[in-house]
Amino acid sequence: MKSGSVRGVVVANLTLAIAVAVAAAAETGLFDYDAGAPLDVQEAQTLDRGGVTIHDITYASPKGGRVTAFLVTPEGKGPFAGIVFLHWGQGNRSSFLPEAISLARSGAESILIDAPFIRPAPWRVGGGDFEHPEPDRDSYIQTVVDLRRAVDLLLASPGIDAKRIGYVGHSFGATWGGVLAGVEKRISAYVLMAGLPRLSADLRATRHPILAESIKGLPGEVLDRYTAVTEPLDAIHFVGGSSPAPILFQFARFDMFISEEQAHEYEAAAGSPKTTKWYDSGHELNAPEALRDRDDWLSQQLRLGTMGQAAAVSPGAAGGAAVPEADRFSKEVVYRIPGMDQALIRKDRSYGKSEGFPLKMDLYQPASFKTGDRTPAVVLIHGDAPNEVLRNAKEWGVFTSYGRLIAASGMAAVTFNHRSAEGGMKIHDAAADVDALLKYVRGHAADLGVDADRICIWVFSAGGPYGLRAAMEGPPPFVRCIVSYYALMDLQRLRDRIPRQVLDDTLKVFSPIEYLKLYAKRLPPMLVMKADLDTPAINGAIDRFVVEARAQGAGVELLIHPAGRHAFDTLDDDPKSAAIIRETLEFVAKNLGVATPSRR
Repeated sequence: MKSGSVRGVVVANLTLAIAVAVAAAAETGLFDYDAGAPLDVQEAQTLDRGGVTIHDITYASPKGGRVTAFLVTPEGKGPFAGIVFLHWGQGNRSSFLPEAISLARSGAESILIDAPFIRPAPWRVGGGDFEHPEPDRDSYIQTVVDLRRAVDLLLASPGIDAKRIGYVGHSFGATWGGVLAGVEKRISAYVLMAGLPRLSADLRATRHPILAESIKGLPGEVLDRYTAVTEPLDAIHFVGGSSPAPILFQFARFDMFISEEQAHEYEAAAGSPKTTKWYDSGHELNAPEALRDRDDWLSQQLRLGTMGQAAAVSPGAAGGAAVPEADRFSKEVVYRIPGMDQALIRKDRSYGKSEGFPLKMDLYQPASFKTGDRTPAVVLIHGDAPNEVLRNAKEWGVFTSYGRLIAASGMAAVTFNHRSAEGGMKIHDAAADVDALLKYVRGHAADLGVDADRICIWVFSAGGPYGLRAAMEGPPPFVRCIVSYYALMDLQRLRDRIPRQVLDDTLKVFSPIEYLKLYAKRLPPMLVMKADLDTPAINGAIDRFVVEARAQGAGVELLIHPAGRHAFDTLDDDPKSAAIIRETLEFVAKNLGVATPSRR
């Protein structure tokens, strides 16, 4: 027999062996385990990160040894979403830790495990011997089983919502995440970042320089046998069973390990629904927009931080640590200047009528105010909450202290109560109240002692959609500047969290980002503030807004608190918070033509 014929027989036999092995993998339950066995969770230490706790734990692996992991838990009783993370080949359980901490502030409890090959002795599982592929195969099976056991651990927590479990894997984690998607039906959403559809095939066609060097000189029959043993576990055979769980694929255009062809093959093999995004980065996928897209997608799929949770401007809102109820509305702004206690206050002016809800406003004037003066005014627009909470919003510590702070800075401040948007169902009521307040202030400017043509609109949290609509539509010539603090900038991206009765057109009308398309170059100066520890849904929209605003030629200044939470101005008493508030006051005073104390 000719050598070519011999080679053909060998290939045919290997192909048959692989096909049989693939069928066997599905039929014999390679990834099954005893779900009733004790998890035997052991905790080495805990670390507090401002409302988020990091638990350094291990748990028993059904395949032997123990799994080292971090369990990242939010404060409170839940219900929380759950997320399982698995790192790339050059990483470990800490790779996704910053992301897990951020998502915890949105209401997600996460478990981040070490792969078998990175665990400490005696639990580390060896591999990489191509002449003996069985240990690699067993390690891969253990990886998937340990991930399934991680789901068990999450679901053992009474605060976890079993219908909101997600998975995030990068490279190695995305490759085995594809297998997991075919066998683990308790996970409702997957993110697979730069994974391989066929790990076995990559052995010969690899673009990885270290792997290429390690197989250099190996006989072909050795590689053939390695492929025959490991190929049945390739993700391509399992990812098609992902439905109905959606998958977000993330790939890098400059990936030195994964080709565009491999990426497309992985996507094509997956079940539906699925979404794919590409980034101008390397295999590390460290493009900022990749993180934003991933966390926005998880927020939507796992319903992290509902509109109501993200809405309240008071301490304890989404993105911040829980605050005792007694302190929730009494906390004041963390920045003070001389003269705040001398502000002149006129309380409880009625600016409109609404059955059962007090449409009242307070006015704060500088101590130097005299009859006949016309002081430029700052209108402060609070976020959303139930009506029984909002009926006293102007009395919250955050607004009484801002009122005095603005007055001591030489400007008038208007605080007021508006009706609840009720998660979007009555957003037109809240918007109508904002319009009525502005009309009243300008129509009674002489009596109030304010300048009707020099007004700043300053919005907070979920006050953004209706407050910024009033400031940006047109825009009104009397609005001389705009301030937005940790506000919702795009309700359209929150479609899945807002009742379906709220029309898509309504979400568009109340998405500030939409007004950039019409009025960007006509907008007054605008200052936008972002707290980096806020929810991904809020921060992702802020980032998109700023990028789009600058691209359209709008004058937008961005201030960032890298360790700030939602409602940072009352929760985070640190130098950065004080600096941001001071810069904001200087920005407003400059655009309203007022000399602040620091500039007098």
